[in-house]
Amino acid sequence: MKELKYIFLFIIGLTILTSCELETVSTYTAIKGKWINLANDYIEINDTITNNNYIGNSVGAMGKYLRILNDTLSFQDRYTSSEDNYSTQRIDKANFKINSVSDSFLQITPISDFANKYFNYDTIEFIKQDYAINADIEFEKITFHTSSCFGKCPIYHLEVNMLGETKLHIERFYKKKKTRGYEIDTLKEGYYFGVISKDELKQLEFSIKTCNLDNLKFDGHLCCDGFVKTIIVNYSGKKKYLKDMFPPRIVNNLIDQLKQIAEKSNLPKTEIKLEFEK
Repeated sequence: MKELKYIFLFIIGLTILTSCELETVSTYTAIKGKWINLANDYIEINDTITNNNYIGNSVGAMGKYLRILNDTLSFQDRYTSSEDNYSTQRIDKANFKINSVSDSFLQITPISDFANKYFNYDTIEFIKQDYAINADIEFEKITFHTSSCFGKCPIYHLEVNMLGETKLHIERFYKKKKTRGYEIDTLKEGYYFGVISKDELKQLEFSIKTCNLDNLKFDGHLCCDGFVKTIIVNYSGKKKYLKDMFPPRIVNNLIDQLKQIAEKSNLPKTEIKLEFEK
């Protein structure tokens, strides 16, 4: 009888644990992704294993570990200190209560002191970035520049208009050596002109319409070892000029798309020296 009792208790415990695990998996599936709002608040959730999760729009923000327990998101800084000779792991927890979540909307409330440092109000509402489409934006043209750095940063000058007509100047490009390290790829450098594919143009316009363009601001960091990104967007009869070494994370999708066009689009080379807006 005692053995049956233990088996019964084990089954109950296993059921509870399984139920909690399923709830956590379900919650993680719903909240995974990039979340934004019109105040340019930002949360990025990638996994529950590494510190590849982010709170706040600053690209310099440190990645955090994430734990999900029922209706609580716990973004964690884990570290050791010289105070105890680095023998004990310390954890600062920015905890948020999930009030509601769907495939496109998320509402959370800070419930710890560390959480309040990130958002200075009681309730924060987000929309998943892929759904935060500003349909009023009429794309006209975008210009993208990158600068040199102290390392192997490629230097691009790119312009794409509403028809997909694309000008590109690859001023500096690097390739891997056969042994190790990198060397300048002079064959890749030069001027290019052509039309990108309809899919590339569609993805570019989507990235422009989902980055809070009207409210988007760069802080203008030009301080450190990194390459400066300059983005000039002509849209709906307006122009947005943005320049920063460390742009906010909310614009990462757009920058990735521009870099992909610069590096991977099969544009034909031209002998004509092309001019770009600066």
